[in-house]
Amino acid sequence: MHRAHELGCAVVLGNTDHWLLHHRFDADDDLRSRLGAWTLAQLDEDDRELVRGFRPTLELDPGDGRRLLCVHGTPSSFLEKIDPDASKTELREFLGDAAALAAGPLGWRKLATLRSDFDGTADYALLTAERDDLTVELHSVEYPLEELRRAIEESPLELS
Repeated sequence: MHRAHELGCAVVLGNTDHWLLHHRFDADDDLRSRLGAWTLAQLDEDDRELVRGFRPTLELDPGDGRRLLCVHGTPSSFLEKIDPDASKTELREFLGDAAALAAGPLGWRKLATLRSDFDGTADYALLTAERDDLTVELHSVEYPLEELRRAIEESPLELS
């Protein structure tokens, strides 16, 4: 959060961002809710204000007058997903007059291995705009899942 603030980079509102700010966590919640409570406890008021400023859609100019539409789910909802078998017509509707659409969740994706929110990896994409060409590279990065679990379990949570 601090790095995003330092860079002043635009961030798209996602379902977890919304959930962190609007969910009421209880002491007997499941692991996902305990993770949310722990995450929220890591954010100070400036961080929370930053998250409140995330917008559901962002439009960026990758150059040459093109428009990149950035969303978490679909242009109309951060909760909706674009199905991998969406038709070209459906994709064009999502795209509108933008040159490209950057979206987060992919509904019903088929993965080579079982993955979840608790698998110790985070996925991201790099979009490079050069002249008339837009290219995308998909990446995964591992994070220390056991360290995260231990921090959550050992942390005294103040639940609201």
